[in-house]
This record gives sequence, C-alpha cells and structure tokens, in this order.
Amino acid sequence: MLRRVLRKKTFTYANCRNMTRHDQQHFDWRVERGFFAVNGDNTFAVTAAGRGTAELGLYDWEPAGRPAGSAIGPTPHAGQPSLG
Repeated sequence: MLRRVLRKKTFTYANCRNMTRHDQQHFDWRVERGFFAVNGDNTFAVTAAGRGTAELGLYDWEPAGRPAGSAIGPTPHAGQPSLG
C-alpha cells in the first residue's frame, strides 16, 4: 500500500488500495502512526516516517534476544539424543 504512492506528492485513498477487505483498516493505521499526512481536501501525502519505513520494509520490529547463557542452535526434542 505504501509503496504504491511513494513517488506521488499527493494521492487519494483509491490510489494506494490493494483491493482487499482490510484496506481501510490498514490505511487508517498508517494515518494514525504518521506515515500518511492528511491534506484536508480528501488527499494525503507520504511523510518522512512513511518513506523511511518503506525503505526498511519493516516497522517497529526487533528480533527477540536470547536469554543469557543459552546455547546457540536448536534444542533437541524430548526423547532425541543430543548431537553435541
């Protein structure tokens, strides 16, 4: 949705739709978080935050850290011998 309108200065909701039933929810979510700025005449603009997240491909995600002292690699399943 965001990448459809990156190169436009202003756009309408119809310009960025993916044609799924969740489009309005996803669009509203982006407006609430400041990725799209409301121009007031039923048009919108992509903000600097929106451009940054489009380049990342992710938003607000960090991989979970490992607990201190944990072994690297998968743990064996119950009943299977350890290879290491």
